[in-house]
Amino acid sequence: MKYTTLILCLIFFTSTSKSQKLFNEIGIQGGVAYYLGDVNHDKQFYSVEPAFGGTIRKNFNPRYSVRFQFIQANVKGNDQDFKSLYQKERNNHFYTILYETGLFGEINFLEFNPWNRQKFTTYVTSGIGVTFAIKDEKIITPVIPMGMGFKYAYKKRFTISPEWVFRKTFTDNIDLLHPAEISEANSLKSNKQTTNVNTKDWYSVFSIIITYNFSGSKKWCPAYGEKLKRKKFFRH
Repeated sequence: MKYTTLILCLIFFTSTSKSQKLFNEIGIQGGVAYYLGDVNHDKQFYSVEPAFGGTIRKNFNPRYSVRFQFIQANVKGNDQDFKSLYQKERNNHFYTILYETGLFGEINFLEFNPWNRQKFTTYVTSGIGVTFAIKDEKIITPVIPMGMGFKYAYKKRFTISPEWVFRKTFTDNIDLLHPAEISEANSLKSNKQTTNVNTKDWYSVFSIIITYNFSGSKKWCPAYGEKLKRKKFFRH
């Protein structure tokens, strides 16, 4: 918690002093997170836990944006939640707090322009990030986020964005499962496979992002769309 608070404070004070020069929007993010892996194979929104953080978004034009974000996502799982006899015998359970920082690209399907008539759009997002956790052992892994969302401009300055993003990780330790050490002294039960080493863990975050736009209306010229239409018209 203290690391999350510190980073969010740094983001806030940096943005307040330099937001007009460096980026357009700053905001907060809140929602739920859940895990997919050797405990939960494919059940969506399984055993959700809180996820929250902060974000900075740079809008290059009405179609393309880039954002930096930091979130804390809590995930958990329990073998006893599933019908598999193997899982019930394995009897693994975990609770892991993940800290993620990443850079996301956004592509709007419509020309999103809060200063003009186009006040909503769906979008897709992807990027790259780093996730780490400190519990029984230190975990650090690159992540590749992939998802989509919806943007709605409220009174021009505020943008509300419900978003669902999956994260592919490059670790198999989020659920704290490890391959069993096989030896002649071990019993057949202790030699059973505890994790699939050929697959990696995933986690997903469904959240709502609320940002405030610091840029002036000149950056979002109402005539932008009209100019594009004129160019297309004269080309024909």
